[in-house]
Amino acid sequence: MVVNDVTVGRMEYRYRGNTTRVAFTESTFKLATDTNNPSVARSMIDVAEARNWKALRVSGNEDFKRMVWLEASVRGVKTLGYEPNPGDLELLKREREARLVNRI
Repeated sequence: MVVNDVTVGRMEYRYRGNTTRVAFTESTFKLATDTNNPSVARSMIDVAEARNWKALRVSGNEDFKRMVWLEASVRGVKTLGYEPNPGDLELLKREREARLVNRI
């Protein structure tokens, strides 16, 4: 069902600086984007955490899957669909350590 050009049951998240552009969409059990933007990947993980999703199945571009895997892994959310290489695992270790530092 479509109301005012938006599918009912679907939420659009837009870029803060440009509300005419859709960053990603959310439906009942799915988040989707057409970009490999790291801030969009982080925002998608924010939504997944808010929905209390404990695991994610990621698909699409390899760069996007890597970004989602990294961000989700740092936050303790399991991901399926991306197999990290040794360099990815080292990056995950450094990112976890960096986030342990308290800052304001």
